[in-house]
Amino acid sequence: MVWPFRTRPISIRPPDWSSPRQAALDEPFLLMNRSGLALSHRDMLTRMFLIGATGSGKTGVLHHVVAAAMRSGYSLLLLTVKPSDTRDYLAIARLCDRADVTVFRPETHRFNPVRALIESMGDSPAMIERVVALIMDAVTRLHDGSSGDARFWQSRSEKAVAHLVTLAVLAGVTPSFRWILDALRDRARSPEEAADPAWQTTNPVCQAIARALGAPMTASQRADLDQAARWWFADLPRMPVRTVESVIITLSGPLSKLVRGPLGEVLNSNESSWDPASLCHRHGIAIIDASVQEHGPLGLSLQRMIKRVFFEQLKTRDLRTGAWPILIVQDEAQDLLDTEVDADLIRTMRSRRVATVLATQTINNLVEACRDAREAKMYAEAVAALPGIKVMLANTCPESLHWCERALTSVPTVKLSSGTSDRSDTDPSSSGRSSNRSQNFAIEHAPAVMAHEIATLRTGGPPNNMIVEAILSRVGAPFPTGRPHARVAFRQIDLP
Repeated sequence: MVWPFRTRPISIRPPDWSSPRQAALDEPFLLMNRSGLALSHRDMLTRMFLIGATGSGKTGVLHHVVAAAMRSGYSLLLLTVKPSDTRDYLAIARLCDRADVTVFRPETHRFNPVRALIESMGDSPAMIERVVALIMDAVTRLHDGSSGDARFWQSRSEKAVAHLVTLAVLAGVTPSFRWILDALRDRARSPEEAADPAWQTTNPVCQAIARALGAPMTASQRADLDQAARWWFADLPRMPVRTVESVIITLSGPLSKLVRGPLGEVLNSNESSWDPASLCHRHGIAIIDASVQEHGPLGLSLQRMIKRVFFEQLKTRDLRTGAWPILIVQDEAQDLLDTEVDADLIRTMRSRRVATVLATQTINNLVEACRDAREAKMYAEAVAALPGIKVMLANTCPESLHWCERALTSVPTVKLSSGTSDRSDTDPSSSGRSSNRSQNFAIEHAPAVMAHEIATLRTGGPPNNMIVEAILSRVGAPFPTGRPHARVAFRQIDLP
């Protein structure tokens, strides 16, 4: 339990998470004023979305949420954007007496996301599709081109990756980024080379096919193997040279980045020194110290892959072995947003006691992050609207303020309009009838909080006595004022 104003000691013990009882979820999670206004653990499972301009105190509020989760016995997955994020989270953990912290650093840890995803999904029919999606997400993010032509070749490249992943998985081989890159480089250049026994003996993909042919498999797996092997031995060698080269160029650039340097060792290692699934089995805090500012796009890709793998692992979480909630925190969510994962995390993970916190400066940031989605603006607004808790801090972006007004709309008003039109000049059959009366009405909702009220919220720091103000709304029971939103204040935590 966190007392935001830090004017009295914390005396409320964390809930007993030893059993999946529902009563624990109704206990308070975060106090927001001296009158006892609080969010419960059940509220947190509806997810939280924070929006506020740079310098609005957004990170200060986020620190209170993280501290509340740590004191309440949550497991946490903390993604980082700035190098200072790791230092801040470690300081909060010390204040909360949490020693079960793992700082995942590419220089010292190993984690093969493809292997972890295959192991977590087992015999699931969707496993190959998920592995291909993970690989192609990294390829797309690291590819330099964004034109329609580039997207066309990315689509063709995805088919090639799907065939290679199918061959590897059915043979019991991990299709790491390095394995796929080597397979593309060692491909047969002609049908004659593909039929050469000497080439087949030394080629790793051919060896995988031979191993798969001797393994037991279902009829559908056999059909997938036949199709992928036909592509490797017959279709690929006969493809036009330009087509093959375009596919290779599309894949080899991003894959080369994923096999070099410390991050290359992390992503392609045969051994893993850490697995996000551990957060499901025992209390723990994982800080992914691969900040975007320090490691660039590769650090971003690593964190997105960890999140994808963790999402699949959470689907099979057994609350009977540990019912504590798990919190996933994404500050600067526009950098880490995954259009294939985050919406599903928000919609479907409540029954697994998974809470997520997304924080960003503006709605436009989310629209840009969702640019690859079919309807980017619609998807971005859905990601922002799905969380049950919305924390709105000071902002000056017109689009974001307009979104906040619409999110806080609660007062319906009826607008009437009437008018007449002269028909005698335009309609000879009017027979002296010179006018036609019409009346329309519409129901509109006036914002319960105006944009200027949000724009003038206090933003913390010495000028505001370290106080950050916010408008907070939640689904479910209204606040004591009778409204689903309230104006709250947080005193920024003084981190060492």
